[in-house]
Amino acid sequence: MNYSAIGRGGRALLAVCIVLLAAGCAGLGGSPGADEGAGGTQSPAATADAQANATASTTTASGDAPDANESASESDGASSGSESATANESDGREAADSEHGHEHGDGESEGAGDGAGEGDGSESASGDATGEMTVVVAGEQLRTADEGSQGAGFQFGSEGQWRASGDVTLAEALSTVGVDASADVVRYDGRTYRASDAGTSLHFRVNGEEVDPRSYALQDGDEVWVTVETAETDVDPPGKYIDADRSHVHGTIEFVVDGETVDFSRDEYQGRDAYFHFEDGDGSYWHAHTWAMTIEYAMGTLPGITVQDGALTYGGESYSDSDAGTTVTVEVNGEPVNPEEYFLKDGDHVRIVAERSDG
Repeated sequence: MNYSAIGRGGRALLAVCIVLLAAGCAGLGGSPGADEGAGGTQSPAATADAQANATASTTTASGDAPDANESASESDGASSGSESATANESDGREAADSEHGHEHGDGESEGAGDGAGEGDGSESASGDATGEMTVVVAGEQLRTADEGSQGAGFQFGSEGQWRASGDVTLAEALSTVGVDASADVVRYDGRTYRASDAGTSLHFRVNGEEVDPRSYALQDGDEVWVTVETAETDVDPPGKYIDADRSHVHGTIEFVVDGETVDFSRDEYQGRDAYFHFEDGDGSYWHAHTWAMTIEYAMGTLPGITVQDGALTYGGESYSDSDAGTTVTVEVNGEPVNPEEYFLKDGDHVRIVAERSDG
């Protein structure tokens, strides 16, 4: 090219074109990450900016999800962090809701969500209900772990924890472990149990209240106890121990001897036995850490007290229906029971009264 033929203005225009062409070529290098992958060289300023941005991103992800897997993406880590925070809030609510010295398995436990749900989302986000359920048929506690499916709307997790999506009745939940239940009839493993049969009782308790399994829809936090007992049920108390942080049996009691109500809040009656006890200075609210707790066994854990069918001892005195002018009454929810045979149920009110007439 004959540069002498180009004027000053032309040379200036040519210089501008060369600068723009050089800048365009440099721009083809792409992002800092692409340059590094291709072995390119960055300016010190660009390198410092990239390192600062990477450090900030890593710090943010670590703060949201301290337990996230290192191989997970930053977005996965942030999501996991949010879920962990929700689980921690739920754990805090469980501890705050404990009214009697230890957790009572309120159904919102971490295990219930993890064991029974397909996802790890929080209960509030998924809309699912969670809780705990124990099913005992003719002296056999049924294995429920991992039965059902979340796709079908109901699934058991570990240790009786469950998760339900939408409206699921108690009867529908029981069907996942092979139990066909109505208020008056239970069918399981080829046998039929009817409430009308002599010596047979069917109980469907939710949070201590009796329900109809075919009409009751499970709610979040429900503690469910289903028990079928027959005259042939043969289980020696106290049976298998239930941990304090799992759903166990609670109720109230009134114990009256010669018109005097015994105060179980006194120190000598508090925390006497792992399977049955009063705690936290409360003498009316009892705890049973087994489903095979008879009234006879329960009262026998307390010093100076025994209760049998038609007989009672307290304070060194014996009372028996066979004695003239003496009556011994043992009732549960207003109905007479044999204290040697009746197994305490969640929500039971026990009334024990011994009286002697004058003379």
